Amino acid sequence: MDWRNLLEPLINQRGFHELFKPIKKIGKGNFASVYLVIKYEDKKKYAVKAFSKEGTYQEENGKESLINEIEINRKLNHKNLMRLYGVYESQNSIYVQVELLQGGQLYDKIQAKHKFTPTQIKTVMKGLLEGLEYMHSKRIMHRDLKPENIILREENDYDCVIADFGLATNADEKEYLFVRCGTPGYVAPEIVNLKDLKAKYDPICDLFSAGVIFHMLALGKPPFPGSEYNEVLAQNRACKIDYTKEMYQRIPAEWLDLMRRLL
Repeated sequence: MDWRNLLEPLINQRGFHELFKPIKKIGKGNFASVYLVIKYEDKKKYAVKAFSKEGTYQEENGKESLINEIEINRKLNHKNLMRLYGVYESQNSIYVQVELLQGGQLYDKIQAKHKFTPTQIKTVMKGLLEGLEYMHSKRIMHRDLKPENIILREENDYDCVIADFGLATNADEKEYLFVRCGTPGYVAPEIVNLKDLKAKYDPICDLFSAGVIFHMLALGKPPFPGSEYNEVLAQNRACKIDYTKEMYQRIPAEWLDLMRRLL
C-alpha cells in the first residue's frame, strides 16, 4: 500500500473504469469533461478530468500541453494548489483524478456581483499568495491566473485553490512551450508586450495577475474595464492605472499600497 500510494500520482495507470464509478458530469472544457466519481475501494469522492486523445492531440501543441500540465501538477503538493491523485490512460482517453472542491469558481461569485467582506478578501488573497509562494519556490509560474481558475474549497468558505496548470511552466525551461500567453486583462505587461518569442521572464508575472484579482475583489471591477477583447488587450498593454480616482480612496491605505505593488 505504501508503494502504491507513493507511485500512484507519478505514473499513468490502466483500469480506470474498474476502479471508479462515475456519478455525474460537473463541468466541460474544449477537450475535457469533468465528472464527479466515487472510488470503489474507499468510497471517497473525486473529480476526474477526462480528455479525449483524438481531440486534444489534434490541437497545435495539444499533446505536449497535456503532458506538461500533468508533469507540472505532479511536482506540486500544497493545500492551495489543486491536488493530483492519479492519472489513468485508456486507448482513447486520459483521466486525471484530482481533489473534489465544492465551492465553485471565484468567477461565479464575481459574476453574481457578490460584495466581498474584508475577511473574505483576506482569506482569498492569503490562499492565492501562499499557493503562488510555494509554486514560485520551485520556479514554476502559472501564467493564467484569473477568477475562473480559482476554486473555493467549500460553499461559503473562501479558502481557495489554484487550478488549471495548462499554461504553467518552469521559468528556467530552455524554451517555453507557450511564450506570449494568458488571458487579456490579467496578463503581466512584460508578457503581453513581448516581441522576442525566445525571451524568458520570471514567476513574478503571476503577482500582476494576483493584483488584478485583488482589484476586482476590493473594488468590484477590473483595472482594465473595456467591453471588447481588443479594448481590454490595449489597456492591459499600456497598463496605465489612475490611482487618483475617487474609488481608490475608498479602500484602506494599506490595501491600496499592496494593490499598487502587485500591479
